[in-house]
Amino acid sequence: MTDQQKIEFNCPAEGCGEPVRFDLGLLARKIPEVLCPACGKTCLLSPEAVGKLELLRELIAALRKARPILGEAGVGIEVGGHKVVVPYFLLLTRMTSELALKIEDGPVTFRFVVEA
Repeated sequence: MTDQQKIEFNCPAEGCGEPVRFDLGLLARKIPEVLCPACGKTCLLSPEAVGKLELLRELIAALRKARPILGEAGVGIEVGGHKVVVPYFLLLTRMTSELALKIEDGPVTFRFVVEA
């Protein structure tokens, strides 16, 4: 298990759109900004985005702590009369989750997978 949590979003620079990956540890910086490796654009995270990403980091820490029970808890999905229960552990560690926030350039969708 790692204390680092990778998260990414597409660069908002016109004509770029490449994935910008960073670690949530970046939030500890006084001015949290991320550099696009493709075009070099600096993306400044808004105070609101930083606060919500901090909450996300806390949620991920709680999920890691709860790992022993995540295989026993699940989400039931019913389609066409068939019910399938998917364990939370699989949902959280095998699927990409999204969080829509604002950065200086406007709304951005952050993608992440909870690392087990």
